[in-house]
Amino acid sequence: MTGLVGVSGVGGLSPVDLGKMLSGQIANASLSMGSYTHGVGGGSTPKDLETALQLMYLSFTAANHDPDAFELMKRRLRANLVNQGQSPGAVFGERVRLVNTVNNYMSRSMKVEDVDALDQSKMEAFYKSQVRQRRRTSRSSSSARSTWRRSNRCWRPTSARCRRRASPRPPTAPCGCSFRPTSRKRS
Repeated sequence: MTGLVGVSGVGGLSPVDLGKMLSGQIANASLSMGSYTHGVGGGSTPKDLETALQLMYLSFTAANHDPDAFELMKRRLRANLVNQGQSPGAVFGERVRLVNTVNNYMSRSMKVEDVDALDQSKMEAFYKSQVRQRRRTSRSSSSARSTWRRSNRCWRPTSARCRRRASPRPPTAPCGCSFRPTSRKRS
């Protein structure tokens, strides 16, 4: 489903229009949904961070659901599956998957015949339900909150934010914590 959003665009703009609008800026954002995990990703320069966060917000709130983009996605998917069927490595991998999973329905690969059964309205409803569920979960879960430490380029839990404040070393993190990245030598 997130592939369809990538093809459709966000905020009423197609990917081409979005690319033109963002020319000169380095910012991207995307959502991912898998069987067991959901995630967000992106990248930007420090100068364009606000733009990347706005793109992420649009991915949650204003994903386009264009019928033309849906047909384009189906054509691309069909061509990709036909090419996979002609690749000896992919055919071997499929046979190994069949043996390893005993052809469990949760691990079945998509076939060319399955592409025609895709329904845009069901995909859109599923996407909206998952995004709504993630937004509700992230707002209510204070233990999952983390803070970005720009000086050490890693995520650390808020509860560990100033654990080492009493250290005699000079602070290196914005909050005054004496945590140092592992790439620096400690004295």
